[in-house]
Amino acid sequence: FHFTVMDPEEPQHRLEVCQGPDCFGAGGGAALLEIEELVQEATKTNSKAPITRVVRGGCRNFCSMGPNVHWRAQHHTKVSNTTICRKLVQGNDSLPPTPAPVATKLMLRKADRQRWKALRLLARIQTCPVKVATKQLDSAKNELYEALRIEENAVRNCQTDVIDRVQRRKDRLLTMSDRIAEENAELSDESEEEDIEKNSR
Repeated sequence: FHFTVMDPEEPQHRLEVCQGPDCFGAGGGAALLEIEELVQEATKTNSKAPITRVVRGGCRNFCSMGPNVHWRAQHHTKVSNTTICRKLVQGNDSLPPTPAPVATKLMLRKADRQRWKALRLLARIQTCPVKVATKQLDSAKNELYEALRIEENAVRNCQTDVIDRVQRRKDRLLTMSDRIAEENAELSDESEEEDIEKNSR
C-alpha cells in the first residue's frame, strides 16, 4: 500500500519508509501512514513543493535504529512518533499553534499518541492473516476515531486555519482506514472462496 502525491513516473524526491521486520515492529507502518498524510498536506498547502513519492522501503541495515526513513539522500533513524514525522516532512512542528493554552497542547499531545497507536494497529492489519485482521479492524478504527475526536476538541477554540488543518487530517486518515478495510474485505472474500473450493474437492 502506498500513496503517490503527484506523477509517480518522474518524482523529484523518493521518500522511503523501511518496512523490514525490525523497523515495522518499531512502528514503521505507522510512520508510513503518518508521513503519507503529511506529504499530502505539504503538497496541498504549497503548490511549489517538490514532487514527493512516498513508498515502502527495503532494509538499509540500520535495523537497531528503526523505524528508518531515507529521503533527499539523507537517512533518518528512530522516526518513531508523530512529532518526528512532522518535523521530518515540514521542517518544524505546525501543531500546536503558537501561542496556545497549556490544556490545548496537552490534549494535542494525547491525540498524537492515540493516533500513532491507531496507525500502528492499522498498519499491522495489512500484514496479518485475513481472519485475524478482520477481528482487529474495528478496534483500530475506534482508536483512530478517538484520536481524531480528541484533536478536534483540542483546537475548537483555535484559529480557523488550525481547525481546517485538523479536519483535512481527519478526512485523509479516515479515507486511508476505509481503503485498508476495503482491501481486507476483498482478501477475506478471496480467502472464503478458496476455502469453499478446497472443501468441495
